[in-house]
Amino acid sequence: MLVKDLRSIVLHKPMLREMEFILATERCYGEKLIKFITRSETAALLLRRSLRKLKEEGRICFFVSGEDFHINNQTTQYLLNIFPKVEMDEDLGKNNTDITIVCLYLH
Repeated sequence: MLVKDLRSIVLHKPMLREMEFILATERCYGEKLIKFITRSETAALLLRRSLRKLKEEGRICFFVSGEDFHINNQTTQYLLNIFPKVEMDEDLGKNNTDITIVCLYLH
């Protein structure tokens, strides 16, 4: 099930420029959440490495990796408190390493 508050985007290759373009574009459209879907564990790891850097730079608020996207995870709980509809996402609790959920901003 696709959640209205959670826009899903498939990244075919983990290219930093493409990801940054998507983040900037979605921010301009007022999107607060993005669900990136990668097709390999390597691509997911490269994506998350880039996201950690963007978080340190203050360019994103936070992100949740697919394997951490379950109700017992503190960051996921924080996400669900802010965006309750995300609890209906089909990947919640599935340990799906191909997804990464990014919160761009909270305001």
